[in-house]
Amino acid sequence: IEIMRALPKQNYHHGDLRAELVRIGLEHLARGETDALSLREIAREAGVSATAVYRHFPDRAALLSGLTARLNLVMQRRRGQPNTDSDVHRRESLDDFKTGAIELMADLEQFHVLARAEALFNADPRRFSPETRSNSRQFEQIITDGFPDLHPTECLYLTAVIRCFLSAQNWLRMREEFGIDGYQSGPLVAWAVQAVLDEVLRGNLPPTEQSQHATRS
Repeated sequence: IEIMRALPKQNYHHGDLRAELVRIGLEHLARGETDALSLREIAREAGVSATAVYRHFPDRAALLSGLTARLNLVMQRRRGQPNTDSDVHRRESLDDFKTGAIELMADLEQFHVLARAEALFNADPRRFSPETRSNSRQFEQIITDGFPDLHPTECLYLTAVIRCFLSAQNWLRMREEFGIDGYQSGPLVAWAVQAVLDEVLRGNLPPTEQSQHATRS
């Protein structure tokens, strides 16, 4: 499968056991076995003792951290782009959200095995990479600059909605639950993003606690 070609198997007795353990872990992720990921199972597949694994990864959290770093690097190399966060492309203005959606979904579809592994892995916010968090902040800054009259809470809510639209998790759900691949979902997501931005321009703002309180009053 694709992830195996991206991460060629090594003879760890003469190479790097840590890299071999990560390769096996990523294969589990590619099969959607995020929750069942086990250090002992990885040790069994590598043909080494659990103690040998613990020398490199003392616990499951350490292994997950190592997988995050390796998965980001693999996606970066496969896509030939400097940005290691495969959930997003670099954007500078509101218009970039729409065009970026089409590019993003197509990229995820092109490398769908790796993208599926990352989508499942990064579904847990505790495993978000620094790049993912940085890009979320970039989203919020673009929206704040594009809508300077909005309340900070409204900008935050709008950022959350668009960030969910433009994510590997959204791509995966549309692909596997609804049968809409990335080449089809890109224009659909771009349409949805544009619709949300148009509503804001018309004055139909995200509902916040403050606005709901004002309505009730």
